Amino acid sequence: MSLIELKSFNAVAIAGGFVRAAELLHRSQPTVTAQLRALEKRYDVELFFRSRGQLAQLTPIGRQLFETTRTLFQLAKDALAVLDGVRNMAHATLRFGVIAPRSAMTLVGDYARRHPDVHIEMRIGNSAQILQWLRSYEVDVGILGAHERDPMLYLRRFATPEIVLLAAAGRHYGGDGRLTREAFAGATLILREAGSETRALIEDALQRHG
Repeated sequence: MSLIELKSFNAVAIAGGFVRAAELLHRSQPTVTAQLRALEKRYDVELFFRSRGQLAQLTPIGRQLFETTRTLFQLAKDALAVLDGVRNMAHATLRFGVIAPRSAMTLVGDYARRHPDVHIEMRIGNSAQILQWLRSYEVDVGILGAHERDPMLYLRRFATPEIVLLAAAGRHYGGDGRLTREAFAGATLILREAGSETRALIEDALQRHG
């Protein structure tokens, strides 16, 4: 059995005759007839009741096979439609993984304006999670604070944000408005979760400065 023979059978079943099936397939009528006969001979079955001058009528086994081939070739059409849609960017999806929406909005907004037909998805996580998503192909682009090199990934710096410490208004940690080591040691520090690049950078800076 070959897909070519099945395609000929499917076309005859849809068209109700060999001549029309040949037109649908852009083949000659003798070719379609020969392919169908080869299929019937190989499995010793009769797929159509043949009556001169009448439409080709499916036998019971022919109807059963047609249910399968109709689904088979419709799925093939659907697959081609998906691929054509991606080529034309009509059904394309671009998946972003970001450490914070604010860091991505300008970049994503510019892309969306240039490619309005592309569907954009966004997932939020820390740097370690986004790197894992990239390595496992769960996202296409990651916007994160990573500075490590990875041979699997193309990395490009597009911003150098400043990391700052925030304190509640009205708190007095030092006479000149500066936060002393003593006051800092007694303060509660709220950090990002483990795996956050921001947290790692802060911890490295604190370690360096004792």
